[in-house]
Order: sequence, then C-alpha cells, then structure tokens
Amino acid sequence: MYHNQLLPLATGIKVTSISKGSIRTTLLLNPPLNEQQKISEILSTQDKVIELKEKLLKEKEKQKKYLMQNFVTGRKRLKGFNGEWKKVKLGDIFDYEQPTQYLVKETNYSDNF
Repeated sequence: MYHNQLLPLATGIKVTSISKGSIRTTLLLNPPLNEQQKISEILSTQDKVIELKEKLLKEKEKQKKYLMQNFVTGRKRLKGFNGEWKKVKLGDIFDYEQPTQYLVKETNYSDNF
C-alpha cells in the first residue's frame, strides 16, 4: 500500500508531506473481519515458525562450536579412529609463497568486465 498508493501522493521527499485529503480519499482493500482474522492467524503461525527455526539455528551453531572445540583439539575422537595425533611443523605441511605477485597494482578498473 505504501509504495503503490501513498508514496505517489507525496508532495515532497518525506512521506509526512502527504495531505490529509489524499489519505482520506485513498482506497484501501479491506477484507471481511473473519478473513482478516484468518490472515492474522496464518501470519502469526509463520512468525512462530521463523522464531523456532532461528532457535534451532542457534542450537546448531552452538553444537558446531562444541564439535569444533572438541574434534579439532583432539579431546574427542570419531568412532573407528584411534592412535595419537602427531605434532608437525607448519613448514613441513605447507609451502610459503611470497604474495607480492598477487597484490593489485592498478586501481583504475574497467567497467567492461
């Protein structure tokens, strides 16, 4: 309603500049009360679903954090895996590459890409 009906009536940048007369004569779809109530029930149910999904997501994030803290540190082990974890130097498993060749030298970008 705001975008389709009220905003075009605005006489200035702020919506507060809509005249009372324009608001009074603007037509508004108004379903019967029982339909309004049903719409309200549906939207309330969806709000509850969203709230529950957000709670579930937070719980899953907590679970992931717990698993990361325990599996990555070796405090907990997966079934079927045993033996000690080895301590290795990063230099033994990673190669360092000087990043100079990847640094951006030009900031004048083309709009063609």
